[in-house]
Amino acid sequence: MQTWEVAALLAPQTLTGATIITHGFQASNTGGDSLLPLGQAIRNRADQAGGDQQQAWLLDYDIAGEGRQVAFSALATDPGPEELLYEWDFSYGGDPAGFQAQADGSQVVHRFPDNGGYTVAVRVSDADGGVAIDTLKVTVLNVPPSVDLGGDRVVDEGTLIRLDAVLDELFTDPGTLDTHTFTWTVTADNGQVIPGSSASLLEFTPENQGAYTIQLQVQDKDGGSGADQIVVTVHNVSPHNLQIGGPATAQEGQQVEWTGSFQDPGILDPHTYRWEVVRSNGQQLASAEGHLPAGQRTVPPFAFTPVLPGVYTVKLTVADELDAATQMRTLQVGNVAPSGVTILAEHTELTRGTPLVLSGTFVDPGDDTWTAIADFGDGVVLPLNVDGRNFGIQYLYGASGSYDLTVTVRDSFGATASASETIVILSDGTPPSVQSLAVSGAGPNNIITDATVGAGALTVTVVFSDAMNPSATPTLVFHPDVTGEDGTLSFASGSWSAVNTTYTAVYDVADRDVEVSSVTIGVTGAEDPAGNPLQPYTPVHQFAIDTRKPTVAILSPPDNAVAVPVDTDLTLSFDEPIQVGAGTIGIRRTNDDSLVEAIAVPNADTERITVDGAQASIGLTDPLPVSTSFYVQVSAGTFRDLAGTDFAGILDPTDWTFATVLDDDAWVGVQVIAVASPSAPGANVLPVSLGTVSLGSTYFVEVWVQDRLLPGVGIAGGKVDMHYTAAVADAVTVVNQDFDASPGGVIDPASGHVQDLGGETPTGGRGIAPQWARLGYVEFVATDLGEASFELSPGSLAFSRFGVGNVPWDLVDLGAPIVVDQIVGTRIDMTIVHEPSATDVNGEVGELPASADWVHEWQSFWVEIWVSTPDMPTLAVAGATVDLQYHSDYLTALEIEYGSAFPLDRAGTIDDALGLVGGISGSTGSTGVVGDGYVLLARVRFASTGDDQVPVDEVGRNIGPYDMELVLANGLGRLAGADASLAALGESPDTELWAVVYDMDDNH
Repeated sequence: MQTWEVAALLAPQTLTGATIITHGFQASNTGGDSLLPLGQAIRNRADQAGGDQQQAWLLDYDIAGEGRQVAFSALATDPGPEELLYEWDFSYGGDPAGFQAQADGSQVVHRFPDNGGYTVAVRVSDADGGVAIDTLKVTVLNVPPSVDLGGDRVVDEGTLIRLDAVLDELFTDPGTLDTHTFTWTVTADNGQVIPGSSASLLEFTPENQGAYTIQLQVQDKDGGSGADQIVVTVHNVSPHNLQIGGPATAQEGQQVEWTGSFQDPGILDPHTYRWEVVRSNGQQLASAEGHLPAGQRTVPPFAFTPVLPGVYTVKLTVADELDAATQMRTLQVGNVAPSGVTILAEHTELTRGTPLVLSGTFVDPGDDTWTAIADFGDGVVLPLNVDGRNFGIQYLYGASGSYDLTVTVRDSFGATASASETIVILSDGTPPSVQSLAVSGAGPNNIITDATVGAGALTVTVVFSDAMNPSATPTLVFHPDVTGEDGTLSFASGSWSAVNTTYTAVYDVADRDVEVSSVTIGVTGAEDPAGNPLQPYTPVHQFAIDTRKPTVAILSPPDNAVAVPVDTDLTLSFDEPIQVGAGTIGIRRTNDDSLVEAIAVPNADTERITVDGAQASIGLTDPLPVSTSFYVQVSAGTFRDLAGTDFAGILDPTDWTFATVLDDDAWVGVQVIAVASPSAPGANVLPVSLGTVSLGSTYFVEVWVQDRLLPGVGIAGGKVDMHYTAAVADAVTVVNQDFDASPGGVIDPASGHVQDLGGETPTGGRGIAPQWARLGYVEFVATDLGEASFELSPGSLAFSRFGVGNVPWDLVDLGAPIVVDQIVGTRIDMTIVHEPSATDVNGEVGELPASADWVHEWQSFWVEIWVSTPDMPTLAVAGATVDLQYHSDYLTALEIEYGSAFPLDRAGTIDDALGLVGGISGSTGSTGVVGDGYVLLARVRFASTGDDQVPVDEVGRNIGPYDMELVLANGLGRLAGADASLAALGESPDTELWAVVYDMDDNH
């Protein structure tokens, strides 16, 4: 925009008060136009006047641009002190009386609203009434309108386009008094014709996709004009809002019809349609397609008749030249059951021996597949031959009588329809006979045994050749007679079949401890409705009875036998041939009921039992201890006779007892024994020595003595030295209870030696064979893995027999050394996995799951903790506890999830500041978990959270791997029935932690 400044220099005039001012105009253009200097302007005007004159001439200026801002200034002087008043008239008419003051001040600005010539006058007055006026002619040029339609546009077809040149301010014109005319033109490359417009408003709707060029020309009243154009790109709109009208359900065979409609703003779009019907199995069953006239938005109806039940999908697709839309509806078609079953029989009354010729029809509106069966009323049900909707068969009734024939038709979807007919079979006059006799419920091989007695009843079924008189109840004759009050069988009930051709008798079975090799059954007393008696029936073998249990005739060794060799076999001789059944044979010490050996059958132990006719021999795994009393128990069913009747067993501990031979090579027997807990004071039975103990556990090594010289008087005292493996076991305490007079026992841990273990008893001898007496014991702790051996040597006090005197050491059997294998009782391992490992119902896996090779900071993972007994797979784990350490700068422990095998005493505390999940614990209670695999104790979920920083080294271009420092510590394991002991801890997995390269600020 240009700003002009005009200065007024007033020629000398006399104002009221003799004030003299000079005047004239100076104009300036701040928009950059060059100014004509005032002096030059005056000279030019003087030259034009033809001489040098003293009067200042005013200059005329052409100022381009109506509506532009013009600045004017005037300068006047007055010798008086009064303040001068400047007033301006920008359309001065030449008459001072008509001067219109439109602005005041020595400096003013003004905009000329229209082009043309203007006279600008300034009037200067003082307080004394002096007034001077000077003028300047200004020519204002016309400025044409400027048009701006904005940027190109993108719309969908069918969208109204509305442009208003005035309201939308699509043009500007500084000439505020100008009037304007408008010319709109629109051209489309898709052929649509849009009429032009001379109004300020243009409105039209594109009917199809394409490019529309819109141009606007604006002209003012002075002929100045401007124009602009834009391109409106119109996109296609696919058909939409498809609607399908029709039923949601129907029955097979019922015609259904669907209607369709859609919307599309593209008036010129051509459309095609396609109807499809697809069954749920993907089979396309029907379709229809076609073209729609332009502008039509309804689709011709589509009709279809489903012939099978199921779910059908009706699909309508409508497409224009670019896009398509699809709508689907589901039709649930129900099955229609067969109906109208009609039975057609050539004859419904036949003589026995004449076949029944059966045919018939049925109705079904669907294209199902059908089956048909006929229940002939005599217990026989047969499938019929089905051809289309017709069926037929021939059938020969075996006996006379009246029968209710029922035909049932079933379609492939399970719906049925039935019809019935009465068929009468007339007798041919032949006396009835027994066609068959069968026995059920007697057991395997048709032998009634104890198992039969417990399982139920015996059923006898007699089938006759004809329908019988139900009032004449048949009599079943057993030979030999096993019925009656004291018999194995007692009659319970009898019944006829519906057509009186079959008689069923039920007998209760009792255990009478009898054995019958063959039982036959005869039938008498039956007749047909005409009174014809039953033809003679020859009985045949039907079943046998063996409810008598086998009994033992001879035991070896005999009951109460003594001096039995330690390697003897056990033999049972029965009163009849036997076989091995299912059960357990147990050999126990008489004094404390401890189990020495158990033989279970049937399993691998069966090979240790030899059966020869009526004799069974049992071989022992190891020789029995000497000088020991035993009893044998045989559970019921361990042996049974050939018919399957179980041996009652030997259950009473007093029924089969014996004692092994004494070891008479030595007068005194001594034996070192390892036990889990000290034997009770006064105990007199040699315990079974431990073979293994868990690392860190406490156990007890006892020394036992026995007076073997007959007649026994008992041991009065004695002391021995005990030598042990100090490298793996620590001796803690020596205890003497039964020999507590002058007790000894000094522990020398450096040499692994307990000196003079034992003492004396003044109250009488102890340990008269076959009994034993405990001399004393030492408490040990398993400090390391390995074998701890224990061996005895003579002490400072010889053994003495009560009231007799000392026994030389060469007549003392110090017994064999023992070895206790100190092993890993429990082991705790950990694995690192992305997802929790699957376990069996006991929370166990067969092999330790493989750990992940790596994890990254944006994923969570699980550390799983597993407990096992690698050295003792048959022992049961009852509980465990362990600490899990981790690198808390890299990781955060989020949660603990416990294994299902350890539901009790669950504990665990997460301390992220220390990087510790402490005291992860659980227990099973008292039973423990037995297995040769790995049992899940718990799993801990880890992740790198917002507070963790897994380094991304931009300089070194390094993102890992980093050590997560996952370490197990302070592990304890507890086996069932034992105290907690140290657990072996597995090594940390080699899983690597990597930073994520996108996490450059380490905030994830």
